[in-house]
Amino acid sequence: MSIESKIMKDIRSWSLGVLEEPSEFLNGFPPCPYAKAAWKQKKVSIEVFHIPADVDGGLIECPEIFDNGIKSIIEDDKDVHIIAIPNWQALVSSEDMDRACMEANKVLAPSDIYLMSFHPDDQPESDHFEFLYKTYEEVPDLDHYGMIFIQRLSLLMAASEDLLKRGYYDNWKVKDYNSLIEPRYLSWHISERAAANEKEAPRD
Repeated sequence: MSIESKIMKDIRSWSLGVLEEPSEFLNGFPPCPYAKAAWKQKKVSIEVFHIPADVDGGLIECPEIFDNGIKSIIEDDKDVHIIAIPNWQALVSSEDMDRACMEANKVLAPSDIYLMSFHPDDQPESDHFEFLYKTYEEVPDLDHYGMIFIQRLSLLMAASEDLLKRGYYDNWKVKDYNSLIEPRYLSWHISERAAANEKEAPRD
């Protein structure tokens, strides 16, 4: 089995065994309440991307990594595009990967695009959403590659607000909730400002 096929199968297994399983911590919600429907409706796309050997600065020096995912969301109407990166050592660090996504989000927000990252060095003892790791050992190969999730910002915001009202975040630590939600709101404000500026711009 090719590395690409193995990774795609692995991600699907992770979704089934972790993301789609109801969690007591989340008041009976699965970690990703919309994952099951997205797979069923064929709204998920997966891409395996090998960072070129001559890239020294990690993702921040490799912006083309996002191109196919953005096309998948905007043109192909996918709900989520997952970029899997087998040569994750080239990412440098979890912080580097997160920083690259946050910098990209500042540019992509006006296009209604939002990125989230997962690095193999992320560990549950760092309490970075520890509940996601409770059944992680069931998919042992998943820690061998990094992932970037590309979604529509507007859909992500709507989902977050709906889940907040329904009690999804009730048991979260404040710092964990803020670390997840605040970057989304920052991107949302950038998106709103861009839309307002476009509306106010003089037309020929």
